[in-house]
Amino acid sequence: MTHNLLLLKHLHALQAIEVPILVGSSRKMFIRKILKDAHVDDIPADLPIVETGTQATVAVAILNGAHIVRVHDVANTLATVKILDAIMNARFGQT
Repeated sequence: MTHNLLLLKHLHALQAIEVPILVGSSRKMFIRKILKDAHVDDIPADLPIVETGTQATVAVAILNGAHIVRVHDVANTLATVKILDAIMNARFGQT
C-alpha cells in the first residue's frame, strides 16, 4: 500500500521523462484498505466512500503532474478536474 501512496506523492519526479503520465487508481485496493474498518478484510469497490477516496487520488495525481487518469466514475472525475483546473488557473483580478 505504501508504495502506491509514495508513487502519487512523488509523481512529479516522472515529469523529467517528458512523456504523458497516466494514473489508474480508481477503486484500487490501497484506497479500500485505508478506508475500511479495522475488523473488516475489504470493502466493496463501488461504495461511495471508495469513490471519494478515488477522487482524492485523482486530485493528487493531477496536481503532481498526471496528464491522464483512468477512472470508473467519469462524471465525478470531470467535476474534480474542473475544480482543479479552475484552482490551478486562477489569477488575481479574475472573478
